[in-house]
Amino acid sequence: MIDRAVDTDRRRRREEALAGTRPLAPPTLHEALNRRHMFLPLPLDDADAETTVREDDA
Repeated sequence: MIDRAVDTDRRRRREEALAGTRPLAPPTLHEALNRRHMFLPLPLDDADAETTVREDDA
């Protein structure tokens, strides 16, 4: 009985908070993968740049 009252109150407050808005669907996997090329090199941080071994150092 109490659980049902709590659920009803939560549902009512959630519906009031979201009134007039439409939920947005998350991007599809295809869209998410196409945002950034998978084989582009990652940008180097300053700390990474100092520890990177160059060919002439090796």
